[in-house]
Amino acid sequence: MTIPNKLDAIILNIRAQRELKGFTQMDVADQLKISQSAYCRIELGHTKIVVNTLLDIAEILNVKASALINIVNESTCLVKTDLTISIHHISNFV
Repeated sequence: MTIPNKLDAIILNIRAQRELKGFTQMDVADQLKISQSAYCRIELGHTKIVVNTLLDIAEILNVKASALINIVNESTCLVKTDLTISIHHISNFV
């Protein structure tokens, strides 16, 4: 898996976790103290995510950072929650 694909998988994990937790982009952006459009650019991959932001997002979503960076293989990313395991194909979101 190439670096851009790994980053895409991380972004998809963030989005999937946010949606599973019932947060809007605005909810997360407010807690990060950034605009919704700035947060949207993170989820679209237009803004590279730094480690501190990744850790902050994990805390906001109440998940371990490792859940956000867990990558199964080139075509899928695994999103883990306490009761649910969802497989999201990257090609469905790109």
